[in-house]
Amino acid sequence: GGGSELQLAAFAEHIFRQVDTDRTDALEADEVNQLVHELAKAGDRIYTEAQLNDEVNVCMGFAKGGGGGFRSLNLADFQRYASSREREFGELHKKLAHVRVAEEVFHRYDTDSSHSLDAHELHHVLRELAKSHGLTVTDEVVNRECTRCLDGYAKSYTSRIRSVTLAEFQRYAMTLRVYLRE
Repeated sequence: GGGSELQLAAFAEHIFRQVDTDRTDALEADEVNQLVHELAKAGDRIYTEAQLNDEVNVCMGFAKGGGGGFRSLNLADFQRYASSREREFGELHKKLAHVRVAEEVFHRYDTDSSHSLDAHELHHVLRELAKSHGLTVTDEVVNRECTRCLDGYAKSYTSRIRSVTLAEFQRYAMTLRVYLRE
């Protein structure tokens, strides 16, 4: 209904501001390219270079005028594009919500304020996440996830103790199916 269209327009504006890195109040092709990549990633879609280019062209096709082959997209154009891709923007919205949840959880359990989570803190996080989703997890599952997180994502720890930074934890959190139920 009208409510979701409003939300989509507002979310599209939020994304527009983030993607408009040169602050021109318009999106150029390279900025659109970056966005199309993000949309594909959020929906776990793998695009070929050709498909990405096609999608960039579709998006740029919403631009009004702008002669000489050089087109840029203003906010209203971009919002029209967003409503033509409602599902994709929905996926991106969900993904960004997961990132935010992951960040809140991270800060809550970073008890020593080290800006990283060690295995002990991660155990608490994983247990808490499962509980908040009404799932019961065995120690075995928690240990396995903990190892998967540290083995696969902890790349920048400096001390002997392996730990994950916020960015690393967020990347890991994206792979947790449990996050997909908000």
